[in-house]
Amino acid sequence: MGVRIIYWAIPPQSGLYRSLQEDVALNTLMSFLISYGRELYQPSVSSMSDMQESIASLLEYNPSALGSKPAQSVNSFFSILEKTCADYPSIEKRVVALEKCSLAIETNLQQALEKKRPGTATKMVSKIMWGDGILHPNWRRPGQNPPVGESALGLISPSIVKEGAAVMAQWSSQQLFPNVSSQDSWHQDQYQRWQRVYLAAAGREEAFILGVS
Repeated sequence: MGVRIIYWAIPPQSGLYRSLQEDVALNTLMSFLISYGRELYQPSVSSMSDMQESIASLLEYNPSALGSKPAQSVNSFFSILEKTCADYPSIEKRVVALEKCSLAIETNLQQALEKKRPGTATKMVSKIMWGDGILHPNWRRPGQNPPVGESALGLISPSIVKEGAAVMAQWSSQQLFPNVSSQDSWHQDQYQRWQRVYLAAAGREEAFILGVS
C-alpha cells in the first residue's frame, strides 16, 4: 500500500523558498499544512476554515509553535503563498500526491532502473521519491537529522528533480505496470500524474518540498 506523499514544486529563487529556509514559524506552518496540497495556493472557503481550525489546534497543543506573534506569522504565510502563485503562474498545478501507492511505484521503478544502472538504482529512486535533503532554518547540513519532536520538510533538490525526470521519462505508466488489474490501473494513474508533475518541475529547474502522512 504505502503512505501518502505530497510533492510541492518550489522555485529555489522564490521568496517562499527563502522564507521556509529562514523563518521557523513559516516552515512549521508549511510542514503542518502541506497535506492540503494545492488548496494552500487557492483555498476555498471550506478549506480555509479547515486550515484555520487546524492552526488553532496546533497552537492549543503548542502555544509557542509559531513564535511570539502567531497571527502575524499566519498572515505572512498566506500572503507569501499568494505572491508565489502570482509570480509563478500555474505553479499550483505542480503539486501532486502519491496516494498509498509509494511502495509499489518505488519497487517497480527500482527494478526497471536496475536493468539499466546496476548497483545504483535503489539509491537513485530513493532520492527521487523521498528526497536528498531537509529544508529548515535549524538544520542545513546534508545528512543532518531534525531535532527530536520537530517537524521537517523533505527536500528534493533541482538536480535530483532533473535527474528523476530523466529516469521517469524512460517508462510510461503502462510499461511500469503492464497488467490490467484494478490495482495496476490505480498505480498507472498515480505514476502518470507524478511523472507529469516531475517533468514539468524539472523543465522549470524547480525543487520539491514534500510531506508524508
